[in-house]
Amino acid sequence: MPVNLIATTEGALMLLASAQDWQQSVPGNAWRVGLFANNYTIIDATVLGDLTPASFPGYAYASPNWTNAALVGGVPTCISDVCSWTQTSSFPSTFYGIYVADAGFSKLAGAANTPSPVTLTSGQPSWSTVVNLTAISQY
Repeated sequence: MPVNLIATTEGALMLLASAQDWQQSVPGNAWRVGLFANNYTIIDATVLGDLTPASFPGYAYASPNWTNAALVGGVPTCISDVCSWTQTSSFPSTFYGIYVADAGFSKLAGAANTPSPVTLTSGQPSWSTVVNLTAISQY
């Protein structure tokens, strides 16, 4: 099931610039998709420092390819390839949401809470999603 991330102001500007200039491939595969492990509710003022990256055994940021940003119904939108994570421990690992940041982890492009906390276990060690990054606000 796709996760719809709402772009931050900076992420929205980058998506809009890309949608207006078809030569530009922002965010491209240089943007990283991560999971956050703190029980934090995303708001319009969320910054990267508010999120605690997941750290379960086997965790790594996803580096998907993205569609070129396009105006979909007048809204800049970008969609990732499938992003997957697998924990390699027998101990349960819980995360509360997903975020997109630049490769240097200095800019938060967008974030969203999962509908409910996701717990990876030895019986269900993996979770996958497609990220829809959209330059609109849900707040």
